[in-house]
Amino acid sequence: MREKNGLHKQWFNLVSSSCLVILLLSCGSDLWAQTTTGTIVGTLTDPSGAVVAGVAVTVLNEETGLRRSVSTNDQGDYTANLLPIGRYSVEAELSGFKKAKVSGIVLQVNQTVRIDQTMQVGEVTQSVEVTSEIPLVKTDRSDVGQVIEAKQVVELPLNGRNFIQLAQLGPGVIPITKVDGIIAQFGGGIVANGASSNSNQVTLDGVENQDFLVPRLGVRPNPDAIAEFKIMSATYSAEFGRAAGANINLVIKSGTNNYHGGVYEFLRNDNLDARNFFDTGKLPEFKQNQFGGTFGGPIRKDKTFFFTSYESLRSTRGLTIAAIVPTDAQRAGDLSTSRPIFDPLTTRTDSATGRIIRDAFPGNVIPANRISPQAKNALDLLYPRAQLQVPNTINGNYNPVQVENHDQVIARIDHRLGDGDTLWGRYAFNRNPRFLPVFLSSGLPGTGTEQSFFQQNVIIAYTKTISPTIVNDVRIGYNRFRQDLRTELRDRDQISAIGIQGALTDPLTLGPSQY
Repeated sequence: MREKNGLHKQWFNLVSSSCLVILLLSCGSDLWAQTTTGTIVGTLTDPSGAVVAGVAVTVLNEETGLRRSVSTNDQGDYTANLLPIGRYSVEAELSGFKKAKVSGIVLQVNQTVRIDQTMQVGEVTQSVEVTSEIPLVKTDRSDVGQVIEAKQVVELPLNGRNFIQLAQLGPGVIPITKVDGIIAQFGGGIVANGASSNSNQVTLDGVENQDFLVPRLGVRPNPDAIAEFKIMSATYSAEFGRAAGANINLVIKSGTNNYHGGVYEFLRNDNLDARNFFDTGKLPEFKQNQFGGTFGGPIRKDKTFFFTSYESLRSTRGLTIAAIVPTDAQRAGDLSTSRPIFDPLTTRTDSATGRIIRDAFPGNVIPANRISPQAKNALDLLYPRAQLQVPNTINGNYNPVQVENHDQVIARIDHRLGDGDTLWGRYAFNRNPRFLPVFLSSGLPGTGTEQSFFQQNVIIAYTKTISPTIVNDVRIGYNRFRQDLRTELRDRDQISAIGIQGALTDPLTLGPSQY
């Protein structure tokens, strides 16, 4: 089979926090948070240490103006969950007390931040404002993991700009070169706490983003488009399920009230490289341009925002292939330097022992009249000529060019229908056609493959605040992975050229065999 539209995966992911379940489980308790959001909790007390009930608490996103209003319960506790990651302030207000405010709260993906405040007696027109500090001890969650922030993603060195390399910063995570029979470049490339590489789970904005046939990613967002991601390697809660290894949650950037963006290019070129000590000739061709940009901001301040990202890769790399191919003498039937070649026409059974006996060709040379035209045609079409007439050793060096192209587009829109209603959607598309000039199992020029990978990932989400204790979040996602494989000489009818009768003539069967 010469063309394969295989590994088609269409995953639908519906994540809904039911109003009824939330109503039963809320009232001050920590709710089941979505994978791409965070939660702010806290307890309010008076100067004597007694809890204060009925305090109006307002949680404000300082970058987008998102506002969430909650209140403390009889135990003085409040919970604001399903909050997009970002920078927040928390304001508490109750008659008979000064207004209390904590600003500069940084909320990360799947993080629960505790902001406790002491209400000071006074008039509401008076206020006490403090700046939040990062808590040294995490007291509200038990998962073991590491948040990789946007600054780390962009500024830490990444070969090929593959963010998955940063997952090694998490506890218990190590890289792999080959495990479970899968080469790391086609998979996730990591294992966590000794679990199989197939045991990792990767989500993009809460939607599945991987191919489960092999542990490889779907859309691999470029670092400049990632707001942050969290890798959890142990004791994470049940909503993440299904993965015994690492659980990686990626969040794409969103627009804010300020316009922000940037452009970049990373260049590699053999004309700029120095030869090493052992090079005597020209360096193999290597030209790689990786470029792109991001841009986001408000469509309508405090209401509608956008974010876009584009990245492209153009790479050509010269390869040096060392191969063992038949010499001219071997093509003519002279196998005197090889193991004995037996004449099948002399096969007989020994009457005494019952063993099969065959006679070797004289001198281990196959007569010219015994070599079929089809065999000669196959040698000419499928095997290049030896550059050195030395048998059974590396006698040919070839320099094919590997070509890889890559294009990725990501777009996100956030819209606030009201103070308690938020609707947003994101689309990500990735295409990666490339030409591998040598198939792995043969190692011979002319047996290369054209591989085309197409990935799409879509999400639409709606969050509604029904009351200070009831929040409903619905997400619908779509993930598709498509892979096309075609042989290098797919349009050449080599079977007919060889002279084999009765072979398939379907265009899908044309080209050299890979097996």
